[in-house]
Amino acid sequence: MRRDLNGTTQGGDPARVRDKAIELLSLEYIDLGAQKLLRQSCQAMRDAICAEQARFVEFGLLRSITASGDGKTCATGREVAFVGEEYFLLSMLGIKTRQQALQGGKSGIHSCDIMTGEDSKGETVVSYFIIDRVLADEAKMLEPKKP
Repeated sequence: MRRDLNGTTQGGDPARVRDKAIELLSLEYIDLGAQKLLRQSCQAMRDAICAEQARFVEFGLLRSITASGDGKTCATGREVAFVGEEYFLLSMLGIKTRQQALQGGKSGIHSCDIMTGEDSKGETVVSYFIIDRVLADEAKMLEPKKP
């Protein structure tokens, strides 16, 4: 579905982009990329109410991530609900991701994704994201179903 949405943006039809974004958001409302595309397509269609609602959600989600930590260490990492949020935030900050690694997960220590990338000046940037919730959700999905 994400691929369909991304492909739709190439056609230059804001109504199709809006519809695909809404379809994806009906499954994963916190998808920042879909919220952004919904906002942009609504702006292009001059639908101020739709654009404002998508902007409110998109930037509210971004604030919740950036307010959760500074991302400079695993202990002060930014908390995310799914890995796509990491890539979205780094993209919004103009950072091109080059590498992703996992750290931690021991008793009492957060599990973190360490994202290494480059900023617009070509300088290396390292950002830490706490992924405890992501891993817990994945573990829950992998639990055997009880008969």
